[in-house]
Amino acid sequence: MADEEPPRRRGIRTVGGELQISNLSIMAGVDGEVTMGQPHAKLRTDMWPFWVEDAIEAADIACQMADQIPALVAQLDDAGELKDQIEREIDGLTIRELRATMRAITASAFAIDAFYATVKARCGPHPDEEKWRDKGTSRKRCITETIRYHLKINPPNVEAVKSCVAQVFTLRDWAAHMVVEFRDAVYRPDVEADVDWHFDAFRSQNAVSAVHYTVMILDYLVSILDRGGEELAKGCKPLALERMDAIFRAYEQVGLPEFQRAGKQVPST
Repeated sequence: MADEEPPRRRGIRTVGGELQISNLSIMAGVDGEVTMGQPHAKLRTDMWPFWVEDAIEAADIACQMADQIPALVAQLDDAGELKDQIEREIDGLTIRELRATMRAITASAFAIDAFYATVKARCGPHPDEEKWRDKGTSRKRCITETIRYHLKINPPNVEAVKSCVAQVFTLRDWAAHMVVEFRDAVYRPDVEADVDWHFDAFRSQNAVSAVHYTVMILDYLVSILDRGGEELAKGCKPLALERMDAIFRAYEQVGLPEFQRAGKQVPST
């Protein structure tokens, strides 16, 4: 069997991440010839921007689906033989709205979790992390307390951070911890019908809320990354600011709720 040719390589693509080079050596021989050893490259990528962008995209889809429902419902009274077809279209839109909303909510929670990982990777764990593990402390509290500790967030901003994270994770828990049981039907005014509670919980309004809180709080946290030490200030914050600007442009483009970008305080929730 012939030897396979080595794969064609175009170098290393960081794609918005960080590059670490080690074992770089330069040797000069007695004859003056210079040779270079083979360096070892490692990459590190903070994933929170990608999750935020996915959440924004999903919230936009949820809103597009929801916006089509009232017009179809209004056609039902005079639909005649087309009534069943229109009902199926309404059902299809509510399903797509539900799916997009679950995606927006979970992506928002993942973005916050990934930002926590960004801080923890550079600053280390919170001093009480082992105690929290033994006590079964909630994930959202571990996240907020670790970020608060390392980024030195004081009241009232810390309360706003906790509130935003708590609201996103409450919505996330609805999606992550499904309970298959009978519950009372919930009336949806736009559908003009009673539906299973999932189709009320996972509506575009909650997709928008989750994304709004997430983008708002991450915008603030990025603005104070330099409080966490030199590695966050010099190695992380410049790129994070660039990514946050791009995220905010995407956020504005799809018409999500306006807020004043981070200065010194988090807007109240």
